[in-house]
Amino acid sequence: RGGRNDLLLRVKLAEAIKSRNQAEESFLGMKRGNEAKITAAFNDHRLQLDRVAFELASKKVERDGLREQIAGRQRQSLDERAASESLEAELTALRADFGRTSAERDDQIESFNETVEKVRAEAEDLRRQLETEVARKLSLLARRERR
Repeated sequence: RGGRNDLLLRVKLAEAIKSRNQAEESFLGMKRGNEAKITAAFNDHRLQLDRVAFELASKKVERDGLREQIAGRQRQSLDERAASESLEAELTALRADFGRTSAERDDQIESFNETVEKVRAEAEDLRRQLETEVARKLSLLARRERR
């Protein structure tokens, strides 16, 4: 009886070991499958992260470029505004000079017109005096001829 029990125990032990080995193989297969899925998911996520990081870096470069463009346009706008203000000031000064020059010119024209009027009046007086003198002399000549 002892030998038979031993044999039965050995058979049960062998079956238990075989069942355990099958369960372990099944577990290891599932483990490898799960590890493969996890590795694939990790790699996919890593690729997505790399892609997002690249896009983020590209967007930052684009943003920095736009900031430079905006700063350049702001500088250009400030320069143009300063030039415009300078031209405006120069134009205002020229207008003031023109106003003074125009007023001076008007004064000169008025003075010239007054001088012309004086000269005309004097010329008229001289013409009358000349006519009077010529008439007097003609009358004197006519009297002499009658005598």
